[in-house]
Amino acid sequence: MIKVPSKIGFHTGPGGNPTGIGDYMRALDKAGIPMVIKSVDHYGPVFEAQEMMRKSQEAGQLYVPHVLIFRLSDRHGGPGDDYKYDTPPYKDPKYVNNPEGGAELHWKETLAKLPPEFDKKRVWLEVMNEVDRNLAWWLGRFALRIMGLAERDGYKVSFFGFAGGEPEPEFWETPEVLIALRRISANRSRFAVALHEYSFLVSDIWHESPFKIGRFQYLFYICDKHNIPRPTVQITE
Repeated sequence: MIKVPSKIGFHTGPGGNPTGIGDYMRALDKAGIPMVIKSVDHYGPVFEAQEMMRKSQEAGQLYVPHVLIFRLSDRHGGPGDDYKYDTPPYKDPKYVNNPEGGAELHWKETLAKLPPEFDKKRVWLEVMNEVDRNLAWWLGRFALRIMGLAERDGYKVSFFGFAGGEPEPEFWETPEVLIALRRISANRSRFAVALHEYSFLVSDIWHESPFKIGRFQYLFYICDKHNIPRPTVQITE
């Protein structure tokens, strides 16, 4: 029997001091407790977790449904690579009125930079980060096209990654976004909504809740209002 998931996970990336994170992951896995590991640019922690899951499954042992998330950032590109992996090309004149074309470019560029070890069966791909909340129509259509590409290529994808305190509730009620939410909610094991939640105060995590921490409830309210099943939500920061 799977035990209650760990409420707090780790966001990792290049640098820092990840000493002990492997012990943490193995301890939760052994106890049958699902965990969340998110990493940006540096695939090492996610790779370790995916291999742990793979070996357990192949050995017929307890398979714990850990949530593993990976994202590329603008810092990922090497010399000569100026592509913006954080955000879709909505400011590029070629795509300002063509979200579908922007989605195809962003998907191609992102997949080309994924580490060869990326396990698309076990790892979620977060395809954008802190996007422009004022471009709801564009982002809705962009997300819909990415969903088609992800289904074709067999990936699990997280969308939007809004900054803390964003977006306004009306974003979710934009017609294009409502269509995207219906499709995201219809396939909760392949598509998810990623959000960032911060109190922005070290001294008070609940400051102005639920406007900052707990803001995901606005998304749920809009889904309930429009009879859309609540989607998978990942608080990725």
